[in-house]
Amino acid sequence: MIENIKLIGKNQTIEIDRTKTQNYVLDTVNVGDRDTGFSTVRTHDYIGLERDIWYKRLTSIEIVGYVIADHRDAESMERRKMRLNHFVVPERKITAVLDNGKSIDFVITESVRYGATHTENNEAFCKFMITGLYRQ
Repeated sequence: MIENIKLIGKNQTIEIDRTKTQNYVLDTVNVGDRDTGFSTVRTHDYIGLERDIWYKRLTSIEIVGYVIADHRDAESMERRKMRLNHFVVPERKITAVLDNGKSIDFVITESVRYGATHTENNEAFCKFMITGLYRQ
């Protein structure tokens, strides 16, 4: 289970952890399945010869976490959401460094999605999801 992730963009870094960070708390990270495909192609110059073509597929990554409000500052939730919205821009490349040292360069596919119900989005915390694609 992934306990810590650092998102590194052009000019800033956002760290999301299960226990250490106070602004953003990590819930789950899904890095997709390691999957490759292949196909066989017959060649016209040699009778009976087939070539295998291996290719890597695009894999999705989903980062789910919570924006945590500061109980002493009424506008902290809006500022933290705004920072996340400016950082996560579709079609922008971001590097995710996982706690095991592995880094994944991925392209963000859509804007940040926030929780729609009151249990996921209220004045104390707000659930968010960041999605993207990367090539293994």
